[in-house]
Amino acid sequence: MALSKCLDQQRLLDHFMVDNTGATVPLAPKTTNFTSDPPNLRALFDVELNRQRPNESALTNLGMNSIADLATSPHSLKLALIDVTGATKLAAPEFVSNHTDTDRIAAASLGKIAAIYAAHQLKFDVQTKIGKSTGIASSDLKQAFTQLRQQWSSKKIPTTELHGQPQLEKILTVSNGQLTFEQEFANRMQDITSSTSGSVMNAGAGFLFKSIGYPYVASALLQSGLCDRNNGGLFVSWGYSAAKWQCGTDGLVKLGSFWQEITLTAAATYLTLLAQRNLISGPASDEIKNVLHGKPIDEHYAKQYHAADWQTWMGVYTGGDIGTLMDVLPGILNVSPSTVNVYGKHGLLESVPGFAHEAVLVERDAGSRQLRYIVICLVKTETLKEVSQPNYPLLDTIVKVVIPAMDFAIQTNN
Repeated sequence: MALSKCLDQQRLLDHFMVDNTGATVPLAPKTTNFTSDPPNLRALFDVELNRQRPNESALTNLGMNSIADLATSPHSLKLALIDVTGATKLAAPEFVSNHTDTDRIAAASLGKIAAIYAAHQLKFDVQTKIGKSTGIASSDLKQAFTQLRQQWSSKKIPTTELHGQPQLEKILTVSNGQLTFEQEFANRMQDITSSTSGSVMNAGAGFLFKSIGYPYVASALLQSGLCDRNNGGLFVSWGYSAAKWQCGTDGLVKLGSFWQEITLTAAATYLTLLAQRNLISGPASDEIKNVLHGKPIDEHYAKQYHAADWQTWMGVYTGGDIGTLMDVLPGILNVSPSTVNVYGKHGLLESVPGFAHEAVLVERDAGSRQLRYIVICLVKTETLKEVSQPNYPLLDTIVKVVIPAMDFAIQTNN
């Protein structure tokens, strides 16, 4: 069924954000101020896209010689590079892409960033209802919960888990006078990016969607501009161990062709606003960024996977998705792991068609410069083995070839 029949304009919930003046205002789409298709970055991007790489084993394993081959049948490639290096480019990011973003694509695990966003949007909305960020008492939180439930009920949002209102006591609490996430909720959220088990990542995302509820997630995504009712974007109404969204007697909710979907623009906007500290608010952006960074590896992991120089790897964020990239990128770039930080998520769907995605913000020291850039790579294939174990060839190619190539373009552009 169409989303409009389930969550029409009258049933959208109240959300808030901090605007460019520092005022708390109703949630609305924020501008990223993209400078589209700057000629220098476009030229560098096109060179890297079409450069012949016959010695890149990840590409040759797919029978390809260039990144551009990923855009030829039976594959589909949507690739964007955003330069946010330095204050000027951070304020007006340089954006180039190989694709006019009119198509929606299955998000796979990349859709989990919707749950992470919605969790922090809910935290900010509750804090706004309380009216202060410090000196919060348990009675303040209880009163805010009561008022919000009354508002949500007036919008005819049921109280049931997953299909209805946020289960507030599972999500938020007060600690030392500040609003914070309940410990289990925080742990399950971190599992989404830091676990080395796909089933644990899925369970973590499912826990968040069940706790927050699809109506709240969709309402926030639609009003933030990360999703458009007609053109799509970042949207989830099924998956990750959670049931499909059942909207009362209206039936199942599906925005487009996929139960989890994303567009190049939505992913680029999400990470660009994050880099600008403009996703919800500055502090909320910092918290989301921390979740998308993963957590430091412990001594056991370091000795198991980096026995020769395990002490060098201690404290480096290499959990889960980002760990895959952090283990590879410094070596390819021939730089110290301590000089590279990566924030983001990958998506992988073992099916026909299959999908392999990366959406990452990379910050790294390059001599006296700090490079900062975003890579969005969304790939579709009709070949199951390219998105399957043992080494997930498409994802391997994105990590080992595409992102390092984009890094080279950024180095030259700065």
